[in-house]
Amino acid sequence: MKALLLGLGVLASIANITAAEPISFSKSRVLFERDGKQQEMDVDLVFTDRDTVVVKNRKGAAVITEILYASINKMTYEFAKRRRLEEGAIIMFASIGVGAVVMATKSKSHWLTMEYRRDDAPQSVVLRSHKDEYRNVLSALESRTGRTAEILKDTGGKANPTVGSKNTNETLPYPKGRVLWALKSAMQSHHCEVTQEKEGYVECKRPFGQKGASGIGGEKVTAELKEQGDGTRVSIETGKGFRGRVRKKNWSTPIFQRMKKILEESGGRAPSAVGALP
Repeated sequence: MKALLLGLGVLASIANITAAEPISFSKSRVLFERDGKQQEMDVDLVFTDRDTVVVKNRKGAAVITEILYASINKMTYEFAKRRRLEEGAIIMFASIGVGAVVMATKSKSHWLTMEYRRDDAPQSVVLRSHKDEYRNVLSALESRTGRTAEILKDTGGKANPTVGSKNTNETLPYPKGRVLWALKSAMQSHHCEVTQEKEGYVECKRPFGQKGASGIGGEKVTAELKEQGDGTRVSIETGKGFRGRVRKKNWSTPIFQRMKKILEESGGRAPSAVGALP
């Protein structure tokens, strides 16, 4: 299965998660094999403010595994119908496996795999993440491990950065001028050429005639920037027009995420201070 490496911002959360904050998620399922059948179980993911991510059985609260952030050497994401178990996938013991069910999903799901080493042996955990949480889970993992998730290609099509994308309205802790610089850079990185710019407003358009899972192009993305305290409120919307509307995609979230990554990696400094754009 071929893979495409995307930047941290492509699937990073639009939530403002930092590595110092303990955070938990309660809508994931862990995938494992028992008696020759793939099964799954509802779990809680707890990202501690120390050095581990804890996977717990949601029903019994028993700890299934604890993984050191520093031991994770690879993370992958895939939007697919099924996910194969990796080498070293966890084995569920009967005492922990209360509430396990045979996996029977037929629709596509958001799969997240963490590969790590324990006692010098390869281990892995495969999670089926909820559509409302997978971006935040990835963001928490990436911010704590310092690694970028690898986006795998589903056998049914290419990796699509617009999956789950929607219009955004968030406040960022950076001055408006710096946010504007990062916003235009993010638009360009997604092949959205700036066509109009005025005070507090930027508009870009993706060229029509694209191919692949990310749509045919022709989308118009508009962004409004307003100062809010020491930060900047950023509203990004995608317009699809009428021509080929059903095959066009929403690019608001990928652009927002890329903009946020640029700001974080540059420390919010303008290009004159950091040199070439990221």
